[in-house]
Amino acid sequence: MASIYGSPALALFSFAEAIITVLSLGFVVAQRVGMKCTLQVPISMTQQGQQIRVLLCKERRGKPWRGKVRLQFMIRNTCLGGRKYIWSTANGDSQSVFQLTLQEAGNYEISIRKIRFYDISGLFYLSGKSGATASVVVFPDICPVGVRPSEAVRNFVGDADIYDAVRGGDDSSEILQLRAFKAGDKLKSIHWKLSAKEGELMVKENSLPKACSTVLLLDSRAGRKRAGRVHAADAYIRVVASLSFSMMDMDCPHYVAWCSRRFQDVVRMRVGSEESFYEMLVSLLQDFAWEGKLDISECYQGKYGAEVLLHRFLLKQSLELYEKDLLLAQLNVRNLEQSLAETELLL
Repeated sequence: MASIYGSPALALFSFAEAIITVLSLGFVVAQRVGMKCTLQVPISMTQQGQQIRVLLCKERRGKPWRGKVRLQFMIRNTCLGGRKYIWSTANGDSQSVFQLTLQEAGNYEISIRKIRFYDISGLFYLSGKSGATASVVVFPDICPVGVRPSEAVRNFVGDADIYDAVRGGDDSSEILQLRAFKAGDKLKSIHWKLSAKEGELMVKENSLPKACSTVLLLDSRAGRKRAGRVHAADAYIRVVASLSFSMMDMDCPHYVAWCSRRFQDVVRMRVGSEESFYEMLVSLLQDFAWEGKLDISECYQGKYGAEVLLHRFLLKQSLELYEKDLLLAQLNVRNLEQSLAETELLL
């Protein structure tokens, strides 16, 4: 245009634009060198459907950087499968906060797949990659299930490393309490050295092992390749959590066993308290082999076949609950809460 109209002003303007473009690109190249982005999740455990905060920290050679970047997050559920991509922009501050809502339970890995560094004008950018990752465990919603333990389950006797804090038993390897002698106590339970020291008869009351009478086996075969597999897998995890929590809540210690993705073998965890319940959930969400080919019933029988149990449940990925060959319940994915509310386990 400057040549056509013979305008020195347009020529000067175009020359200035070219200089600004070169300087802007040079600025982006210079800023990209030594740039580092990190991700942090302040709370690494949450409930499904709740928002989580993801912090992005931008540094250049160890110092905070306040330039504009545009990021593509990859959110991958390592437990249930599936992934999604989200574009977000971080302006101004060296630390930016993003809000994410994760609808399905699972173990999530949040990583930066693509990153764009912009110049001062915000028009030019250079693309790069970042290895920044963060993880968060999303627990499933729990629906109450009717559980009616029998006296045989409540008073089940077996080997265990955990003892009843209230009731006494016959396990001499662990002492529940030392107390004064009462009518009806056996003479062999008298602690003679302590009695001589105290000047009265003292009795040592042995502990009662809280053995598990029940195991819940989780089928790892089939299920993922059908349509809607993420939703179906999420429902499966909710059923597992609901059954285990309800048995624990009714003072029924039990095992939850599944095929491990890491060890390629059956693993089990004891659930007898709320703390052990959430420990089991974390391990399950991180290590359950959804595409495993092992038969959990055969593997469990081979590894723990000598163990005496009163109940052995099998939950298939079709949400059919069996005890041995008896079908106890067929749960409906579309109306899961009502199906669980109508289910009752007689232990």
